[in-house]
Amino acid sequence: EIGKGVVLREGKDVTIVATGLCVSSALEAADMLAEDLAGLKTRSDDIEKQKLICKNASEAYKAVSENYEEAENRFISANNAFLDAQAGFIAAERLRPGQPCPVCGSVEHPSPCKPPENYDEISREAVELLAAKRTRLLNERSKCAADSGTALKVLEEKKINFNEALKKLSASIMDQKGMHKDSVLKDDDISLQSLETMINDICVSLSEEFDSAEKKSSRLAALRRYLSDSEQKEHDLAKKFQIC
Repeated sequence: EIGKGVVLREGKDVTIVATGLCVSSALEAADMLAEDLAGLKTRSDDIEKQKLICKNASEAYKAVSENYEEAENRFISANNAFLDAQAGFIAAERLRPGQPCPVCGSVEHPSPCKPPENYDEISREAVELLAAKRTRLLNERSKCAADSGTALKVLEEKKINFNEALKKLSASIMDQKGMHKDSVLKDDDISLQSLETMINDICVSLSEEFDSAEKKSSRLAALRRYLSDSEQKEHDLAKKFQIC
């Protein structure tokens, strides 16, 4: 019916208008755009999830690094105390006035080393346990660093693929019938939101073009009816004169 449109398929992101023989192609375009936009939104959500993975990996690396630094300091402190205790023990047990020091060899001992107060609590086993903990945390930190690096690499790959998909969809829209070249965005300006806006702008322009075409079609149909009526009147008049 002239002047009346029929909604063949509801949509949320894009509106495509078509008349006559263009309806089939327009529906195919709607399917393609809906599929591509849904795919881009899924990729965008996936990127956000990957960002969270990167954040968690970075926080895990930071936490284990802090634990490693603490274990390293405790090991160094305990190891130094253990060595000092050993020197104090040697001095207390073997150092004699006028005899060479078994540690430095001097025969003068103005300030002999004394074992620390917590000497009984410092043992080789305790130092070895701290060393083992330090090594374990060092390995764990290396693993966290590798995991964080891998997560960042995956994120960058996802971003690259997402941007390529944006550009591809933008190019396919621009290439349709060679229309709306003035709507092309620079690479740095293309985003999911800007692309959706661009598609909506193009569809609005297409709708205006179709409206204009339909108005012309209506005027043409009215002219054809007028001509048809004129021909019928002419035919009726000719028939009337023949009767006369």
